[in-house]
Amino acid sequence: MKNIFLAFTPYHILLSCSIALDYSQIDENFLFIISDFSESDALSRTLKNWQDPPFKKIIFLPGVYRKNI
Repeated sequence: MKNIFLAFTPYHILLSCSIALDYSQIDENFLFIISDFSESDALSRTLKNWQDPPFKKIIFLPGVYRKNI
């Protein structure tokens, strides 16, 4: 089974990580990080450098945080 996690906040990322850790041995987990908070790029890089990540792929998508309106 494939699980998709969509994270808009650091809290969403923490929840996604904890849930994905439970299912990392039996399922494929994908994390989509929407850049809607400060330091989202740094957090994304940190997760990508994780030694044994619970996610098959981490996708970083632009959000509205740095958008000029």
